[in-house]
Amino acid sequence: MNYCITVFGCKKYEDVAHIFVKETISLNEELISNSVFFSDGFIPDLKMNQLVIDDNISWSARVAKSLETVEHDYILFLLDDYFLIKKLDAAKIEMLVNWSSKLDINYCRLVNIPKDNRFGNMMPLPVNPYSINLQPAIWNRKLLISILNHVDSNPWVTETSLPNYFVNEQNFYKRAVGFNLIDGYLNAVIKGKWSRRVPNVLFMDSKRPKMNRFEWFNYRTKSILSDSLNPYFKSILKNILKKIGFNFYS
Repeated sequence: MNYCITVFGCKKYEDVAHIFVKETISLNEELISNSVFFSDGFIPDLKMNQLVIDDNISWSARVAKSLETVEHDYILFLLDDYFLIKKLDAAKIEMLVNWSSKLDINYCRLVNIPKDNRFGNMMPLPVNPYSINLQPAIWNRKLLISILNHVDSNPWVTETSLPNYFVNEQNFYKRAVGFNLIDGYLNAVIKGKWSRRVPNVLFMDSKRPKMNRFEWFNYRTKSILSDSLNPYFKSILKNILKKIGFNFYS
C-alpha cells in the first residue's frame, strides 16, 4: 500500500476509541495492518497500532507532529468519533491515492457532506463553507502538516481555517476534489455527548451521556438551516440565533 490510514483520538475519549475500533476496524481487517491510532495518551486493549504524542501543544500541532512520523506521501485521515459502518473498498482507496499522486491532488474528500449534487468522480470542490473539512479524506501528508502547524489551534478553528490554504480558481478549490466512497458513517459524538443516532447497544459500557431530545433538536435545527441557506443569509441567521442563546463553535 502506498498510503497510511491515520486515526486521531484522545485519551479522554478512550470509550469512543474502543467503539470505533470495534465498529470500524473490525469491518476492514485487511486495512488494520496499515493503520495507526494517534492520541495524547496510551489506550489499553485498543487492539490497534498506537502512537502517543503527549506534548503540551495545540490539537492541530499534535496532529501535525503525529503525521511527521508517517513515511507515506498520502494518508487516509479519520477521526475516531466518525464511525464507519460499512466496509471500505481497499482497491478504490488505492486507486484514489494513485490518481491523487498522478494528478497532483492535495485533498480528496470521501463523504458528500456538505451535500452537493455535483460531488464525486474526482470533480473539483466548489468554494463553499466547510467544502474542505476534517471528515474522512485522502490528504497530501506534507501539505496537511504545513496547514496544521500554521493554524496551531483547536479542531473547530482548524476546520474553518483549512480552505484558507487552498487556491480559489474560478470558484473551485485548486487540487481539491471529491469522490463518493463513504456513504455509511455516524457522527457519533457531538459536543462531548453521544449522538441520538448512535444505537444504545453500542455504548452500553460507556459513562458518556447521550444528547437529550432538546439538545438534539437544537443541533438538528442548526444543521438543517445551515444546509438550506446560502452563505450570506446563513451569516445573518447565525447572528440572530446567537442573540437568543444559540451557541456556535465557528
